[in-house]
Amino acid sequence: MKNVARVIASMIFVTLISGCGMSTEDINETVKSSMQETLSTDSNFKEYNLKVDSVKALKKGDNTYKGLVSIIYKGSSHDITVEIIVDGGNVMWEAAPGSFMFIAREEFQNIFQ
Repeated sequence: MKNVARVIASMIFVTLISGCGMSTEDINETVKSSMQETLSTDSNFKEYNLKVDSVKALKKGDNTYKGLVSIIYKGSSHDITVEIIVDGGNVMWEAAPGSFMFIAREEFQNIFQ
C-alpha cells in the first residue's frame, strides 16, 4: 500500500513539475542572454557594441510570446519587437526584418554631420 502511495505521489510531482514550464521571467532572461550573445558575436552586429538592456515578453498563445526588447546603442535606447517560441526548456526568438534600422539611421546621420 505504501508503494502505491509513493508511486502516485511521484506521478503527481512529475506532472506538476513538467506542467509548470518556464516562467515569463525565465523567458525574458533567456531571450536577453541569447540575443546579447548573438549581437556580440555575429559579424553583422558585433562592431556596433549593442547591449540588450531588457526584455519583456507577453504571452500570445500556448507557446508563443511577443517580446519588447530595449537595446542600447551609443548611449541611446531603441525598442524592437521579437517573436518568441517556447517549447519546454527551448526558447527561440526572431526579430522582424528592419528591426535594427536604427543603426543605419544613426550611422548615416554621423556621416552627414
